[in-house]
Amino acid sequence: MTDNDIIRGIRENSESAWRHFFVKTHDPLRFKISAILQKASETTYEDIYEQACMDIMDNIKAGKLAESEDVNLVGYMYTICWRRALRAETKHKKEEERKAGIKLEEDVRMEYNPAEQEKAEDEAMAFLDKVLNSITESCRQLFRRFYWDKMPMKDIAAAMGLKNDDVAKTTKNKCMKKFRDIAKTMLADDEKAEEAVRRVVERDALRDLLEECRNEASGSWSLAALTEKDKKK
Repeated sequence: MTDNDIIRGIRENSESAWRHFFVKTHDPLRFKISAILQKASETTYEDIYEQACMDIMDNIKAGKLAESEDVNLVGYMYTICWRRALRAETKHKKEEERKAGIKLEEDVRMEYNPAEQEKAEDEAMAFLDKVLNSITESCRQLFRRFYWDKMPMKDIAAAMGLKNDDVAKTTKNKCMKKFRDIAKTMLADDEKAEEAVRRVVERDALRDLLEECRNEASGSWSLAALTEKDKKK
């Protein structure tokens, strides 16, 4: 898969595209990013990598990263990981400063200034993750089939043992209401709630997929093996 193939695949929640992306970026970036995290003991490379993958997914789906002749996914991913690693390191330094009861020198404190908007976005998504985990497993499965797998309602009904697609739609609406009731102060309208659920479900599915990739990477994974697997499909 080329970088442009991967971008198109990520836009459509292709697990094959994500697996190619993982092999292409995970290990090659580990050393450089881990070096930044030497002092931020509570933050690991896997934490940074996972969050960066979610940033990549959000940017692609929002049209901020599209196919082009000069696209460089490894470089793009490195930049995102680098920024997040610096944020983690800066947070760690400030925490150490607080515990010690002293102030860092100005040049150290200004070494990296994390974007407040990005921080607020992370906090909001963390809250929505908790909301998703608080609803029933059947609702989570329905959401995942609808938003990640992009299954039509009649197929969702068949997979979940529901009578027909109308029942599946009604069930989805009930699940959405449960989600909104918990997060009602944040999600004031239907359109905002729909987008929030889609994003948090996709991120939840991506976490599970990355965990599978990490487990499988300990075996005989390679880009060549993935390419051969794709050819056989």
